[in-house]
Amino acid sequence: MIKVGTATLTFTVVADPLNIDITPVTNNLAIDFNPTGISNTSSRRLWSNGTYNLSVSDNFDWYNGGYGTDASGDYFLVKAGTRAIFDYKMFKSYTRELNGAMTTSSTVFRDGAEMKIIFKTSAVRDAEATWFTNMGPNNTTSAAKNVGI
Repeated sequence: MIKVGTATLTFTVVADPLNIDITPVTNNLAIDFNPTGISNTSSRRLWSNGTYNLSVSDNFDWYNGGYGTDASGDYFLVKAGTRAIFDYKMFKSYTRELNGAMTTSSTVFRDGAEMKIIFKTSAVRDAEATWFTNMGPNNTTSAAKNVGI
């Protein structure tokens, strides 16, 4: 119902289900960073899955940022001016023979790439701020270009 002064307008919305499976992807995940059970005072606060590791900038704010819980659940907060870095290289390179010469190519061209990132923002001060970057050179052609996100 919408009410303006004494006038009202009542309407009904009918929504049909989309029958889309929205369960989280779990197969073949390289990184499944889940902050549940980790705190800023944990001995393992710098997360690792044994293969990939989280590191943070020297000025990382563990007092006002880091791990926390709110009404939506557990989270990891990176405060402005600080960084959190996973050492996962999405676009790894490989060497192959091409026209009789060995060349280095990005696996994204060979295998493709897929990723899923779930994030939440609040109190944004700069709508142009970089929140994710993964960029590197691709020298497989005479015209080198950057590939990545």
